Amino acid sequence: MAAEERRQRLTAELAAMQQLAEVTSIMRFEAVGKSPAAYQVHFSGSLISRTSSVSPVVDTKEHSCDIRLPYRFPKAPPDIRFTTAVYHPNISSGGFVDLKSLGLEWNDGLSLTLVCERLWDTCRLAVYDLDRCSNVTAGQWIRKGADRSLPVDTRPLRDLADKSCSNVVRYKRRQGQPSQLNTSQASSPDIFYIGEDTPSGENDGERSSQVSGEIFFIGEDGTESASSNKP
Repeated sequence: MAAEERRQRLTAELAAMQQLAEVTSIMRFEAVGKSPAAYQVHFSGSLISRTSSVSPVVDTKEHSCDIRLPYRFPKAPPDIRFTTAVYHPNISSGGFVDLKSLGLEWNDGLSLTLVCERLWDTCRLAVYDLDRCSNVTAGQWIRKGADRSLPVDTRPLRDLADKSCSNVVRYKRRQGQPSQLNTSQASSPDIFYIGEDTPSGENDGERSSQVSGEIFFIGEDGTESASSNKP
């Protein structure tokens, strides 16, 4: 990627992060310069922490992480490390984050704001994959029922945003055995995750007349067709 193209992308990421900060009371961040390649992000809420395998799970009010955008970004994913003791099956004891284990297959079309939404979902244990545990103890804790109601904080990251528009559907066909990735409480109010086992209506031909806006129907071959019920 040319230096100027990278600079423009970094500038755009900063602008998007600033816009995100305006619609959340949960996240704040620090970054230096107009085209920063490093961020320190803080999430505040009703969270949990555990400093070692022999210490108890305790309540905490904040988790923080460092995000660095490498030279090959956005072709390469951000490097992410929590600097606080996040207790989560997919966060290593050193705080390192593998986005794939959190359900994000990185590509250069993804944004830093989407990454931050997933990190918040991680902090509050709304998203986890028990098939990809890097913290086995945390995975066992969840498998045995935990001792907290999950997610530990029920708010989406964009908790100050207008909730009136929820119209983006993402679907990915699973290959082989289904993953145990839990995204049922993911924070974005505009994204629905549809799995292979998601039930459909009794009659696919019936569409409610109460739904407004654009509707996309996705077929088995991945093609999309659109219909509108706007008057």
